[in-house]
Amino acid sequence: MPAGPRWRGWISRPTVTAWVEAHRRPVIAGAFALAVLLGVGIGLVTAPSAPPPADEPPPAAAPALSPPLPSLPWGSARTPGKAENMSVQGEPQLRSALLWAAADAALASAGEQTLSQRFVAGGASAARGGPDGSFTTQALVIPEGSLYYGAIQGVDADSDQFWAVAPVQSSSTTVAVPTLHVWKREGSGPWQVVRTGPGACAALPQDLIGVWTVRPPACESTS
Repeated sequence: MPAGPRWRGWISRPTVTAWVEAHRRPVIAGAFALAVLLGVGIGLVTAPSAPPPADEPPPAAAPALSPPLPSLPWGSARTPGKAENMSVQGEPQLRSALLWAAADAALASAGEQTLSQRFVAGGASAARGGPDGSFTTQALVIPEGSLYYGAIQGVDADSDQFWAVAPVQSSSTTVAVPTLHVWKREGSGPWQVVRTGPGACAALPQDLIGVWTVRPPACESTS
């Protein structure tokens, strides 16, 4: 069997390594493209079907709900959890803030845009009335002598809790407004309605009733 030239020619043919060396650039480019395609495919398979829901924005609050706080006697010497009786006369904007919060709560319960939402969307002029121009804070009244106001000291100014309870009288026939209201404010944040109607006073810290010396007459309301 002749073995000379043909055997030597077979031996001299390029091996795989030699072929790769001869085609280095195309091979590297192809490998890179394949890696990219594999990465994209894996990402599509493992990616969640939908992005996680975004956090809901906080409810709109008008500046009227956050009047300046008075000078607090416990600011430099705190006893967290201690109840304090507060003077209504010490906060001239208190009633306005409470009535604004009551109006917001009533409108929200009726499924209507609140005064605060109108304020945030269009300024003070947009918050002067309801859709028919009739329901405003001017339709609501807290009778004189019926407002009880107090606080629970926090570990710092942001955790101070302010509470108020009073009956609210309404002259509006377009939006239902419960009589008894309990409000709460944390730190310098906005006043919010915590509870209304019968049993609303159950939301009040019991220590507050102790510093008021009497149970607020509004808490006996059944409406």
